[in-house]
Amino acid sequence: MFPAEGTVTDLLPAAPASARTLRLLLDLARGKKHPLIHLQHNPDPDAIASALAMQHLLRRLLHVEAVLAYTGLVGRAENRALLRWLKIQIVPSYKIDYAEHDFIVVVDTHPGTGTCRLPPGIVPNVGVTRLTLVRNFST
Repeated sequence: MFPAEGTVTDLLPAAPASARTLRLLLDLARGKKHPLIHLQHNPDPDAIASALAMQHLLRRLLHVEAVLAYTGLVGRAENRALLRWLKIQIVPSYKIDYAEHDFIVVVDTHPGTGTCRLPPGIVPNVGVTRLTLVRNFST
C-alpha cells in the first residue's frame, strides 16, 4: 500500500482536504488581531477541545491570542474538572464585548440550530466543527 521506507517516488499525494481547509481558515483569519472563539451552548469536552485546538492554531500560526467564550453552563462535574485541571479559561458570553473582536469563530456548533447562541446581530466569520470548515459566514 505505501512505498517501503527510503523508497523514492515521483508521485506526491495531493494535499488532504484538512490541509486545504486549514489554509482557507488561516487566510480568513490572517490580519485579524482580536479573535473570539465561541463554543456551543452548554459546552462539552469535544467543544472545549475544538476551541482549544483553534486557539492553539491561531496562536502558533498567526501569533494572535483568541478569547474562548460560551453560553449556558458548564454543568457536568467532569466538564468543570476538565477546565480546572487543565487550567482552561473560557469566559461566559455575557462578559464579552463582541464589538472588541474582529474575527468570530464558532466551534462544534451550527448557527441557526439552537446550539450556538450569539447575541442578535452578531454573525460569525467562520463555523468549524472538529476543525472542518462548515461555512464562511463572511460572504
